[in-house]
Amino acid sequence: MNLPKAQATAIASMLCAALGNDPQTDESDERIRLEATVPAALRESVRLNLLAFLVRTADRFGHDLAKDGTSRIWVEVDRQEDTPVPLARRCRDGGQYPPPPGPVQAGIQARADESEGPS
Repeated sequence: MNLPKAQATAIASMLCAALGNDPQTDESDERIRLEATVPAALRESVRLNLLAFLVRTADRFGHDLAKDGTSRIWVEVDRQEDTPVPLARRCRDGGQYPPPPGPVQAGIQARADESEGPS
């Protein structure tokens, strides 16, 4: 696997785990773009881990907030001299993405614990 594809795969894994939904992928000759819906309730620790990860791995990223309140994060990785190959998009029920790195995983677990509520 080449570097841009590996970067995109790691980012897709992190988005899936942190946000709880599968990122959409759009590939061109120049770049790989991922987009995912941001849930209304996102813990601050998860948000900070997500941003720290994207600063280290993405060439560009941003956040779009539509008038209807829909929130989406987008991430781009430049291909450089990569050959276009479709990126696997499964997150749940077969999870083809590798697990996210430790700090992101810790934030995700905290999010999961919070959503389960008090015992």
